[in-house]
Amino acid sequence: MAAEYTFSGELKFEEYLECHKILASRRRIALRTVLTLSGLGMILSTLLSASQKEDKIILIYGVLFILYALVISPLQFRWRVRRLWSQHPSSRNPFQVTLKPDGLQTIDDKDQPIHCDWSNFIYYRESPNCFLLYLSPLSPLILPKRLSPEQDLPAIKELLDVRLGKK
Repeated sequence: MAAEYTFSGELKFEEYLECHKILASRRRIALRTVLTLSGLGMILSTLLSASQKEDKIILIYGVLFILYALVISPLQFRWRVRRLWSQHPSSRNPFQVTLKPDGLQTIDDKDQPIHCDWSNFIYYRESPNCFLLYLSPLSPLILPKRLSPEQDLPAIKELLDVRLGKK
């Protein structure tokens, strides 16, 4: 088992999107749940009441709430993340990050090494395609798993578990 693990390459949009989905997951689930339940309530109240013109308007709003929650909101979220991705081209710059027993090392834009102790990170999360190392609750460092050899992934996970603890 190696003592150092290097991630070298470029971040892809799908990995960037995955990170944003994780960061916004609670908020998105809450919003979509409220809209869906409200829409269902409107539809049910319309179906259970006597048919009137006002009921049709409530029915239409109920359908729109559900449509927004299940179709429009996910598309809008992806569009917003795509816009962020295009506004920050530095996110796509090649990078090299090395995980070491005492911390993380990267190379800056002047080819100088920068070392960051494990104590600067608060926790990490693992997604199907990435490791997310958090400097703060809203500021993760994205390490795509595809940039590391497959056989190193269990050892990397073990190192992160020991040094940071999973959330």
